[in-house]
Amino acid sequence: MALSEDVKKIIKEEFHHGVTSKGQLKLREEALTATCKEVNLEFDSTCSIACFKFDENNGRSIFPYFETKGNKDLEAMCDYLIFYSKDVDFVIVANLKSKSPSNNLNQLKAGEAFAWFLTKSINRFYSSEYKPKTVKVLFSSKYNEYFNLQRGMTNAKKTKEEKFYPYPCEGIHNLDSICKEFLK
Repeated sequence: MALSEDVKKIIKEEFHHGVTSKGQLKLREEALTATCKEVNLEFDSTCSIACFKFDENNGRSIFPYFETKGNKDLEAMCDYLIFYSKDVDFVIVANLKSKSPSNNLNQLKAGEAFAWFLTKSINRFYSSEYKPKTVKVLFSSKYNEYFNLQRGMTNAKKTKEEKFYPYPCEGIHNLDSICKEFLK
């Protein structure tokens, strides 16, 4: 069994995000002011994948046990968690940003922590030993302005916890390529 299959079993259906059988996935931002409205991903359709969107909560908190008065960062969350199992289990922690990507790191760290919690819960519940590789990805409409040809330099001085991989919102992005870049 793959981590992506087990995580589908424990997350409520309302948080599942559509994955096509044709190896395509569309990540969407619904905010009216968003300029990074959609990101297109492709993947090996023979692989196992699960995608979840936790930041749209219809007025209710996904962390109801936190006191958030004056602490809104406690409820920070990335836009998408993608569990992708091929030869290796990956968790892609993804954010779509239309404005300054500088406020991105807190949301990516929160998504990484939540993915860790989900993985540990699955390992405990199913007596499994999943150890996924976590890849933090920022899709930004400001890609050219902020990152342009400096992809390697973007992460050069960052700690492991601060590293993320920037991509433009436009085009079609291949999950295998994103994961391979992480393994370099």
